[in-house]
Amino acid sequence: MKILFADSDRDMLMVFKRLFELDGHEVTTVFDAPQVIRKAAQGHYDIAILNKGLPGEDSRQLIKLMKDNKTPTIMLLSQRVVPVMLMDACAADSYMSFPFFPEELKARADEVFKKASSSEQLNVDGLKINIGKFMSDSGVHYTNEEINILLAIQNGQSFDIRKVSAYINSLNNKFESAGMNTRIKYVINEGYRLVKNNE
Repeated sequence: MKILFADSDRDMLMVFKRLFELDGHEVTTVFDAPQVIRKAAQGHYDIAILNKGLPGEDSRQLIKLMKDNKTPTIMLLSQRVVPVMLMDACAADSYMSFPFFPEELKARADEVFKKASSSEQLNVDGLKINIGKFMSDSGVHYTNEEINILLAIQNGQSFDIRKVSAYINSLNNKFESAGMNTRIKYVINEGYRLVKNNE
């Protein structure tokens, strides 16, 4: 993978650069938003990893730039993910909140890159989501984590609600905005599943 990694913490950046390079990836590091903009204009990247607190530009503008360049983006946060972030038209394709282990970020980057390379469609009660574009047929953005939840529910798999509650709330809001008669609900002895609004 060709990775654009942006963070103002240069020591941390160098550690992650080395770890990704040990796995054979090519990593370009930058320390502020203007450098992100310059590097994005100079060439294509397979994935961008950006710290939300980068000096010099609003993170939403950086995400929009990456979307325009068709570069999937992981946003690193110093706070917890909240549903309002996920409902934004300029939401990143994935979010990670500090602290996390280096291996977690490497695994997430691999996962997002794999999804971005996919031609599969996810069908949820008539709603079609193009996994490779993180986008529904109606133009609504879905994050990597939201897609994982929908795939897990379809496959009858369980997940830790403490880690995904913001994403479930966001999914239910997106379903409602799309006029769907479907939501995600916890059902005793069954776990989370898709139900009709009157159930």
